[in-house]
Amino acid sequence: KKGFFLRFGGKYSYKSQIFSYPSSSPSIPSDTVLNDFLFNFFSEEKSQHILLSGGTNSTIQKVSMEGSEYDELLRKWNEKISSSSLEAKMPEPHVDPVVVVTPPGIDILTVSIIPTTTIGTKLTEVDSSIGGQLRKLPEFQATLIEDEPMAQGPKFFVWLFNKIVYGGNPDEIVQHHSSNDRNETALLRFYVEPVTQEDGVNSDGINFAFVAESSMWLEFLFPKLLLRFFPMKKEKAEELCSGAIVKALEKNMKPAMEEFCKEYMHYIQSKSHFTRYLFSTLPNILT
Repeated sequence: KKGFFLRFGGKYSYKSQIFSYPSSSPSIPSDTVLNDFLFNFFSEEKSQHILLSGGTNSTIQKVSMEGSEYDELLRKWNEKISSSSLEAKMPEPHVDPVVVVTPPGIDILTVSIIPTTTIGTKLTEVDSSIGGQLRKLPEFQATLIEDEPMAQGPKFFVWLFNKIVYGGNPDEIVQHHSSNDRNETALLRFYVEPVTQEDGVNSDGINFAFVAESSMWLEFLFPKLLLRFFPMKKEKAEELCSGAIVKALEKNMKPAMEEFCKEYMHYIQSKSHFTRYLFSTLPNILT
């Protein structure tokens, strides 16, 4: 027996404040154009970067869709979805972007784990009833394709982490380490949820909230030769690590949601000002 698997992770969901849009207001989108308005906002690069960064100072780089690197990542993206229970849609080649995100570290015990992640992003649509009509509303999905976690902290624990994750020095033998010894799955779903009067909203307008659902699961083979260094029982280690993952998801999601909502209000104001300017200048343009 090579050892035992440690599996830990968790889920976290968060809902924004309620937004209300009375269709009679000329300065905000009416119910007939709300669908396109929301899709346009979700498709904004800044909007997506807020979600991908988790409200942190992450660096985000796009992978070029031209060349073999994107094609290989696309293959892994499809494989990741088909081999797991992720509620994610398959990517559309040369349409759905792939990005590399380097966030701040996740603290687990005395070690800080810095996961440089490659993520597949997709803007899709879901059917939902809002404003008394069946609409196609936007949903942004971010699927983990692969990652290269690095550890910072006391030398012994960094060595132990590298031994478990990579089988040794990650710079030297990561390419030789079996992928069957380590597996990670993660998915972010960010979508629009209709809010009705039954939910306590007294308004004649169109009411909705933004909802974020994030999940992350990691599985490592702990080598049998290192059991004497393991400081606790397997179940306790999984409990502690799962708690750290959920706290990290919560820590990132709340500020990301707040920043996303602020950006949405700015977006509304900018489009409203443009609309008023356009209609005020239209008679002069026509004459």
